[in-house]
Amino acid sequence: MIGGMKVKTSVTLSPEVLAGIDELAGEMSRSEYIEQVVSSHLRDLEIRERNMRDAEAIARYDGELEEETEDVLATGIDPFEVGDEAGLILGSDADAAG
Repeated sequence: MIGGMKVKTSVTLSPEVLAGIDELAGEMSRSEYIEQVVSSHLRDLEIRERNMRDAEAIARYDGELEEETEDVLATGIDPFEVGDEAGLILGSDADAAG
């Protein structure tokens, strides 16, 4: 919980880690510094997890897009050359209704 009610806890740290905290904390208390570092690490983990999920979704979509592209190319029609007539050639219902 960031910025909310605090809960007293106890952790055991090596003298080297404690010295590093004291050196880096500056004017902050040990508790403030440790909370800031752990909160930042938790946010980084959340961002990394979200990025992994996004990358997986993009990879899935990329596979679908590749299949669709192969289908279009299999027709032998270049969609960039056909332009607005593509709907007629590919059997678009939109042109039949209009």
